[in-house]
Amino acid sequence: MPQNNYNQKFEKSERLKLRRRIDFLFRTGTALNEFPVQVVYVVDDNAHAAEIQVAFSVSKKLFKNAVDRNRIKRLLREAYRKQSYEMKEHVHQKNAAVYIMIIYKSNKELAYEEIAKKIFLLLQRLKKTIE
Repeated sequence: MPQNNYNQKFEKSERLKLRRRIDFLFRTGTALNEFPVQVVYVVDDNAHAAEIQVAFSVSKKLFKNAVDRNRIKRLLREAYRKQSYEMKEHVHQKNAAVYIMIIYKSNKELAYEEIAKKIFLLLQRLKKTIE
């Protein structure tokens, strides 16, 4: 874990919000699975700036109540935020843009520790595939 808290921020510029980028992600992206979390990602070498943008998704079909969906998204964001520093450094070294969608696939809410472990495994695999 880094000693510097600056590396652990999840800033507004890191949020994947543009519809065209999300469409690009699902049209050309690749998926990695570690049940119940799936990561869909795409590396855009044509981007003019090295950046990493992330979005989080929980199915309305699996969790009817918005309260439950929002809680799981908060857990996903927190797990990503605490473990994203290596990914950020790696992306800046490669000088490419990476767009990521983290999707929760289970109909049961897992504990934070379990979600954090799955996200850690997926980020490590993603880092290896970007190399």
